[in-house]
Amino acid sequence: MTLIELNFYEGKEDLILHGQACATTRRTRHGKEGDVFVVRGQTYQITQVLCMTLEEVARLYYREEGYSSPDVFYAVWQMCYKGQQDTRLNQRVYLHKFRPYLTVHCMLC
Repeated sequence: MTLIELNFYEGKEDLILHGQACATTRRTRHGKEGDVFVVRGQTYQITQVLCMTLEEVARLYYREEGYSSPDVFYAVWQMCYKGQQDTRLNQRVYLHKFRPYLTVHCMLC
């Protein structure tokens, strides 16, 4: 398990913290299963990393990303990468699924 850094725009952080998003898509792989990251003091653990096209993510995983439709997901993607990156739907991307990371504290320690 490695602590990694994942940056999110403020609205996506809100979706994560309110339990409305459990995945993030990136152009490159940012971690592997078991790695953890922190959003505003809350720790999350990557449970799965999948490589697929951006169109597949928009069609199959928009809800896990926290959006109401594939079109909303793609509009946010374009906003985040406007002028910086390729936004073609057929590009290969990495979907990182995650969940809250729960630690168990020993009451005797």
